[in-house]
Amino acid sequence: MKKMSLFVVLLVALAVSAMGQEKKADTYKVMVDYDQSLDEAIKAGKYDYVSLLITSENFPSPRKDETEVEVRLFHFGRTISSNKEAIAEMDRQGYRPATLRELLELVTQHPEFIRKKEFFVLALGSTWNGRVPVLRSSSTRRDLVMRTFEYASGDERYLPAVCK
Repeated sequence: MKKMSLFVVLLVALAVSAMGQEKKADTYKVMVDYDQSLDEAIKAGKYDYVSLLITSENFPSPRKDETEVEVRLFHFGRTISSNKEAIAEMDRQGYRPATLRELLELVTQHPEFIRKKEFFVLALGSTWNGRVPVLRSSSTRRDLVMRTFEYASGDERYLPAVCK
């Protein structure tokens, strides 16, 4: 009986310990100057390539203030069938999709989130003609491209979102 009680106590202790070691979501505090020109924000990110479609005409700033936001990188670890599915999950957790300007500031202020292997970060809060801005990053390059959600969805895709 004592062995059984000790076994139960050990199992409970392991379960509690495992709960405390749950992986924390990647979240970052980011100061966003919505009044800064898009060209300046892009220049600060030191990109190797920027799509000609990423312009202030296609992505005007909806605001003119400066504020701190909390950005969380959503990573579903599976293919998401639509941007609506991803946005609905963000919304359920109290977030909205990050805009292009918020993505640019995240990259500039927190370059450590860029990993060594190739991955994609989609700014679902900014769209132009059915496409979204995408940070395509690898160990040797940092590019800003435009892609449809379907093209850019998959296991190595991250979706930044801003706390509401």
